[in-house]
Amino acid sequence: MNLSYSYFSKYFKRVMGLSFIEYVSIRRIKQAERLLLTMDGSIATIAEQPPTRATAIGKESGW
Repeated sequence: MNLSYSYFSKYFKRVMGLSFIEYVSIRRIKQAERLLLTMDGSIATIAEQPPTRATAIGKESGW
């Protein structure tokens, strides 16, 4: 598939109703929430995992 970034961004937003970055951030937050509810690890351990990245979670969650 050969799409330009601009075309992909506009198409994604039109179809999904939010930008790709917003979508990825929301997915990361949901993943972190699942990990917090199911893992025995500390919050720091979960925050260090690549798919969750604490800075993105804090920004989107309003922490």
